Amino acid sequence: MKKILCFITTLLITTTAFAESFGLITVLATLSSTGLTAASVFTNNIAARSAQLARMREFIEQNGMYVASDAAGGGTEYLGSVADIAMVSDEKRDLFYKRMRKNYSVIFPTDELLPMYSAETILEISESL
Repeated sequence: MKKILCFITTLLITTTAFAESFGLITVLATLSSTGLTAASVFTNNIAARSAQLARMREFIEQNGMYVASDAAGGGTEYLGSVADIAMVSDEKRDLFYKRMRKNYSVIFPTDELLPMYSAETILEISESL
């Protein structure tokens, strides 16, 4: 029994030292002291992503043909608005526009507008930059 307790104690000490060396204990302590938990941070990220997706879907519903036209023909007026909703930084705008053009047939796979699908695909492209 003593050997098991010694092993568990050693395991806890080495695990704590390992975690502290990577700042895990500090991060968890900080989150705990601010009242945040990993679950609340995760939930907030999900909520923010859902709101962004809803804004993008609404924009595509109202302006999808113009966005498709910009993506197909090289315009940036509507793609700029899409980049704003997707929170693409100014430094990555040109790359975002190129990826939108390159993935036109993926974003708009049919002649019929699919706002939810297109919105999700656009956000995935912006997140991959």
